[in-house]
Amino acid sequence: MGQTIWQNGDICLHIDGTHGELEVRLPAPAVQVSLTYRSGRNRTIPLVTDASERQPESERTAPVKLPEQECWLPVVDVAVTPGMYGRVAVQKQAGGSYAWNGHLFPARHPVEDTLHIPGQQLLDWENVLWFSRRDNAVTEFALVQTYPHLPSTSLAFQRDIAFLTDCWYGEIQVSATLADGQDVLVGAVTVAEHYPAGIPSAADGLNRNALTGALRENLRYILDSRVHSANSPSRDGFYLFYDMDARTYRNAFWPWGWGPAIRALLDSGEIPEIAAEFDPDTLKTAAYRAGKASLRYMVEAPGHITHHLSTSRYDPNPLMDGGVRERICCSADGGFLCGWAWLPLYRATGDERFLTAAKHHADRVEELCREFGVPPQDYAGETKAFTAHTLDESGFGTEAFEALFRETGDTAYQELSRRYMDLHVEKFRREDGLWQRLYHRPTDSAEESIYMTRGLGWAMEGLLCTHRTMAGTTDRYLQQAREMADQLLRYQRPDGAWNFRFNQPEEDVGIGEKGVALWSLLFYQLHRETGDPAHLSAARKALGWCMRNQQTGGTAGERGAVPGISPQSAVVYRKWYKIACLYTAGFFALALLEELKLHDTDMA
Repeated sequence: MGQTIWQNGDICLHIDGTHGELEVRLPAPAVQVSLTYRSGRNRTIPLVTDASERQPESERTAPVKLPEQECWLPVVDVAVTPGMYGRVAVQKQAGGSYAWNGHLFPARHPVEDTLHIPGQQLLDWENVLWFSRRDNAVTEFALVQTYPHLPSTSLAFQRDIAFLTDCWYGEIQVSATLADGQDVLVGAVTVAEHYPAGIPSAADGLNRNALTGALRENLRYILDSRVHSANSPSRDGFYLFYDMDARTYRNAFWPWGWGPAIRALLDSGEIPEIAAEFDPDTLKTAAYRAGKASLRYMVEAPGHITHHLSTSRYDPNPLMDGGVRERICCSADGGFLCGWAWLPLYRATGDERFLTAAKHHADRVEELCREFGVPPQDYAGETKAFTAHTLDESGFGTEAFEALFRETGDTAYQELSRRYMDLHVEKFRREDGLWQRLYHRPTDSAEESIYMTRGLGWAMEGLLCTHRTMAGTTDRYLQQAREMADQLLRYQRPDGAWNFRFNQPEEDVGIGEKGVALWSLLFYQLHRETGDPAHLSAARKALGWCMRNQQTGGTAGERGAVPGISPQSAVVYRKWYKIACLYTAGFFALALLEELKLHDTDMA
């Protein structure tokens, strides 16, 4: 965008991209200067329980019982530097206690009119402020930093500022303590909302130029989604979501969902047009660092039932003490991460930690299958117990076994894949080829399918993985995959997409963009096995929809992404808001690579 200058009287702010330089002419000699940052992103701070205006009428008119607790989601979009702290103004109605990023800092504090949050507890982008009583309200969140100043020097004050985005907007207020002890407001400079020029729209059709162009912008989106916060245990990993309504990244604590993006970074460097744009070592290094970050979430608790399982996600949730829900994956999410990230990273880098982690995971899944049959979905942090249910989505846990078998040649992983899938097929599969939504272990019963495009895609992924792992021994998993695919073919829209629940109208459920990207890749994989032109046609139609709906403007968090608006926009919160998801980008990139492989084959 080039440099912009924002000025108000004796305060001048130069911004060039993410770098700012603040120049202030003080009114008198001062001993210290304080800067207060009020980001425009915090003018309206979302609550986890917020309802989007896009919700269908049927949802908005239905009675909703709100919890007694609440989570607010303030944003930090300026680099946190030593001495900085967060200041929260509270309209204290109910008292009670609060927690700030309670999964990392579990202390509870009494609610006051003003809360001071230490800088080491501030995370880049989304933060979670939990109140034990929802009647308390946040009226302002700001960042404050105070600098010493020598009163005998000139009246000039200058500081460099690192913004987290090239689209920062808001107000920077300057105050000073003068040499005589008087505190004065020097003034404030306001930065208006502004955005860079958009990227070119993708060309029509699936020609190579359009494919590589879409892939290039997709990779930019993935790289821009990396976590840089020094205070975050997810540093070098990824934010799972970009919220286009609130213009902020969200949730750096879903490491299982990083897998497809890591695989896309590893594989894309082999495309000449991409290698000319990005140094392949840069892509590989980003993938490697993210993979190492994901290993931090593997549980090391010898003798405990969660030992060598992976903490798959932390969600903002007001019902949890501290405002964040912890889920340790039993089999599915960890297996997904093994197959998409850990084993490919082992092949790419030779780092034995990835292979060891995957083997540990497989050993634990084998134990869980012996104990439970279908493994539980999760271990819940709040109950300190396994959940009583398993979802259809757990089918994709076989990613681990396919990758381990191909890496080691050990037929024990073939057998584990077969057993894991057969246990699921017995409890989930229906006569029409679809899977039921949920298996309830205590009653040995299943809940009906909700026809969710993405959820059934995870089941399809598992069937295809098991087929490839068992290649040459049986075709039954491929046949089951074909039968499920037949159902999806019936419901694919003319534009190539599927609705979030594919048997329901768009106005009630929205489009399932995560499922569209996933099923595009799945149909490419299925076509590789069947050669059926209907499968290739479905893959290409879905890929074309993703390309046409790729964002070409807005902030760095938006450009190159494929957003969606649905009952699960951000899966467990922010429903019906406009959200881009990291694993949507990962599957979109992998589908683009599949189409490019076909182009290369045709040219051979």
